Amino acid sequence: MKCWTAEDIIAGIDNADMGEVERVADKLGAVLAGKHPGIQGCALGETLALWLLGHDADVREVLLDGHFKMVRALIEGRK
Repeated sequence: MKCWTAEDIIAGIDNADMGEVERVADKLGAVLAGKHPGIQGCALGETLALWLLGHDADVREVLLDGHFKMVRALIEGRK
């Protein structure tokens, strides 16, 4: 199994196939649709935590920081 570095993952995020990202996001959105906003937020948080737990602690901080920057950029791009 490949040991991903934070740089590998951030590069993958920066160069992601946005069509694939949108297809996966649409599927996740369909699962969350109609659920209470609290449940949606907790489910997204749980998913993010599981993703981060798959990496070493030093990599987690870099990934979490990069993830929040990406989310902020996506929000700004949709205002």
